[in-house]
Amino acid sequence: MTTTETTHEWELWNAQELASMLDGLTIPAAEELAKVQPGDIVKLVFGLVNPETEIAAERMWVMVNGLDAAGFTGTLDTDPEVITSLQAGDEISFDSSHIIEIFDEEAYQNGSGGCGGNCNCNCGN
Repeated sequence: MTTTETTHEWELWNAQELASMLDGLTIPAAEELAKVQPGDIVKLVFGLVNPETEIAAERMWVMVNGLDAAGFTGTLDTDPEVITSLQAGDEISFDSSHIIEIFDEEAYQNGSGGCGGNCNCNCGN
């Protein structure tokens, strides 16, 4: 798995590589990724470097705060269930290759989810 951000416990996984390995995982098109800007909410996959359970990764939402030539910075908007070195509010550096989903505020407001189905929620989508 290609990664950029790494700690002793977790690393960000490349969304395109992940989608090629998992049937049914759809990721945003390049055109959608090019439109991501501060204020958007995106989902990233945080893979465990040395998983000690059956869980190898967590999908979590990140609020995009900034964008520059190196990529994005954002704030973790989800409390991890397994990864102990992260908590909601932590700053995350990433690039568009890590984004598996872009939150759809309009779909959420209309009551049809908003997560695109790439989540662990109970929205039914």
